[in-house]
Formats: sequence, structure tokens, C-alpha cells
Amino acid sequence: MIRKASHLRLRYGFLILAIATLTLAACGGGSGASGPPSNQLSLAISTTSLPPGVVGNAYSQIFVATGGTAPYAWTVTAGVPPPGLDLSATGVISGTPTTVGTFSFTVGVSDSAVPPATASMALSINVTAVTAAVSFSAQIQLIFSAPPANCVNCHGTGGISPNLTSGLSYANLISASVFTAGAQIVSPGSSAASMLFVRVSSTDPTFRMPLGGAPLSTADQNNIKNWIDQGALNN
Repeated sequence: MIRKASHLRLRYGFLILAIATLTLAACGGGSGASGPPSNQLSLAISTTSLPPGVVGNAYSQIFVATGGTAPYAWTVTAGVPPPGLDLSATGVISGTPTTVGTFSFTVGVSDSAVPPATASMALSINVTAVTAAVSFSAQIQLIFSAPPANCVNCHGTGGISPNLTSGLSYANLISASVFTAGAQIVSPGSSAASMLFVRVSSTDPTFRMPLGGAPLSTADQNNIKNWIDQGALNN
């Protein structure tokens, strides 16, 4: 009888030990720690800078976060975005800027864990004014035809190509069949790819146009650049 009771107590003890072991395993090994898996990345904001905006032009950028538990919720935690722009809870800053200036602010993101993880990033957006349209006939042709450039002295009828005489210059500059030094003279929308701007803005006197003359004024160079970047219109 005594032996039987001892046997029952031993079996009961093994049962208690097995239950305790299963309970500890279910709770993470009895460490008392809870949270995300050890291989889960910490929440972080990947967006580290934002492109500039222009007054009156639509603006939209998406913030990106990594790690943590999606979905994320976004807010502005400090500072103010440019007037006219708002940040949505899904991480899209959009709208139409209304004011020139540089606007600094901090965005925060939280994930869906319990309790949520958070991260923040300080950013800024520079908003500039709309560049006034440059007229080819009233501004660019005048650079070619009048002092101090007097481009038509060399690039006139019977002279060096392209002919920049008024009434002929636009077609000669835009024509895809006319190239100089391996690059298109004017590539509408890209002053950097246009030999006209590359040469008038060069600092090399042996390459810069007007060749052998004084460089164009900064205002004239900017007008040529802006005219090309605005699409090189025949306006």
C-alpha cells in the first residue's frame, strides 16, 4: 500500500514537471521577455531629404519607413511644412505650395505593434518662386543680334553655322540635323545637354562663346538657360 502511494506521488510529480515545462516554452523560455522576434528590424525612416517645390506647382512625395510592424501612421511632430502642403496619416506630403522660403519640420512614424515603436526624422523643403517665361524673340534673339555679343557678326548669312539672323535663328537652333562638337545645339528642356548654353557659360576662353570676346552677362546666360529649360519655345 505504501509502495503504491509512493508510485502515485512520483507519477504526479512528473506530470507537474511536464506541465511547467510546457508553460515555460509557451512563454518564451521563462525569460519574462515579450516583443517582436529577434530577427525583426527596428522601425526607421528611410526618407532623409525632400526635393524642392515651386509656388503654384503641385507637389507630392511619399515617406518611406522600414522595420517594425506595418501599417504605419505618420504625423508632423515639430515645425510646420510649407503653407499649402499637408502630411497624410499614410505618409504622403502633398498639395500646392503658396509661399517662398525654406521650411523645416520633423515627421514621426509609429507602427502597429503593442506598444507601438516610433521613429522621427528632421527634414526641410525649399520653395522657390515661379521662373518668369523667357521670350525668344524679345530676349534671346536680342542677345544674338545686339552688342556686346553681336553673334550675327560670325553666325550671319554666309557665315559660320548656325545662322542666327532674326527670322532664321530659331529653326537653325532647334533643328535636330544641326549639331556642333557632337552635341545638339539646343535640346528643349535640358540646358545641360544644349551646346548653346554649355559654350556661352564655359569658363574656358578657348571654348566659350562669343569666341575671343567677353563672356555674356550672368543675366543673359540665365535667360538662355531658362529659355531652354522651359522648353525652348518660339515665343
